[in-house]
Amino acid sequence: MPDHVMPDDAERERRTRGGSVPESADDRPPAWRLIAAIAVGVLAVVAVIVGSVVARSASAPDPNAPLALGPVPAPGAADPACVALMRALPDQLAGLDRRTVSGLGALPDVSGSATSAPADQADLDVGAVAAWGEPPVVLRCGVQTPTELTCSAPVQVVDGVTWLPLTNVADPTRGTTYLLADRSVRVALTIPPTANSGPWQQVSSIVAATLPAEPVCTDGVLRAAAGES
Repeated sequence: MPDHVMPDDAERERRTRGGSVPESADDRPPAWRLIAAIAVGVLAVVAVIVGSVVARSASAPDPNAPLALGPVPAPGAADPACVALMRALPDQLAGLDRRTVSGLGALPDVSGSATSAPADQADLDVGAVAAWGEPPVVLRCGVQTPTELTCSAPVQVVDGVTWLPLTNVADPTRGTTYLLADRSVRVALTIPPTANSGPWQQVSSIVAATLPAEPVCTDGVLRAAAGES
């Protein structure tokens, strides 16, 4: 089970009043924007019925059909760390079969050195997206760091891997997105409310075995992720 690591009320108040969290509200997106982009992208293949008052049902989503996902800006998606993680992902995740993702590009051929990319680089273009099951569990590698990730954010630790849970407050039915916080790249793992913690735990184990841990912050300053200046 995950260990819950969050500051107590006194510590949170201390950080709020005189805190050692110097990062500013820069050009990082807020969590709602990241969640919205991911949520809009998760488009299961369903029958759409328009203009008929008698047609009230649609066919159930086919878990074996290609999954249409919208692109998400991911400046670190072509980084060697993302390539290594994507190659380590399994065909089955916690009993869920891997889905074909429509329009998914090929993984780049990297030499192991850090790469630079435009901030609006799409994760789909460089193969940095994976999905399993229906409703789908979706993993996106190299995403932008949202403003909610700070040195005092209420993170959770699973198998030695640190994540920040991001919930769509406006629509909790979309599930939870877990943001990887302590590796060189940001990874967004979106889990629908119908799934248990199995996918999260298995991905955590894969991350722990594939990517070396890095501090979330150094001297009170949030560490920049791959692709971020």
